[in-house]
Amino acid sequence: MDVKTYLQALSALYANVNQTFALNNGLSNSALDEAEKQLGFTLAPPLRELWGFANGGNEWSTVFARKDYFCRYDFLSLASSLKYRDRMKKQAQHYVNYHEPEVRDPKIQSGWYQEGWLPFAQFGGGTLLLIADHSPSALGQMGQVIAYTHDPDMMDFICPNLSQFFEQSLAQIRLYPDELIED
Repeated sequence: MDVKTYLQALSALYANVNQTFALNNGLSNSALDEAEKQLGFTLAPPLRELWGFANGGNEWSTVFARKDYFCRYDFLSLASSLKYRDRMKKQAQHYVNYHEPEVRDPKIQSGWYQEGWLPFAQFGGGTLLLIADHSPSALGQMGQVIAYTHDPDMMDFICPNLSQFFEQSLAQIRLYPDELIED
């Protein structure tokens, strides 16, 4: 599913429950080019397109959901994304000897921070993050979606790419619009 189709379908879901779906204005190509220079890698095309369309949304406004989770994720602005990424980098030192309660999917690199991990959505002040993975393991794919979950602290594989994630997210929101889109 492409970005425009996803956002149009999400807007229709909001309208069905008498809510307004609103996002911030998108970033220019030059701003996205500058961000890529700062990051040191090219953004996965759907993520670049998403930020070109909208530079995040309002806090507590559902833009994404994970399959089988009753949790809404708000869409981060690029600036907020970079702040969460920096926070992950600083916190990684505290996880040096940490062992996850479940074995990590081999598509995800080890550790608690990789230069190519870029959060794009969050819940609860970053206790839950959705991350576009620009540095997957040899078994993974560039642009795969992974998630950080606090308590227990885990990194989970969600989807091989953002397009499939958009489909999963929309399906979850369609199943539970009253739970995931609130007044």
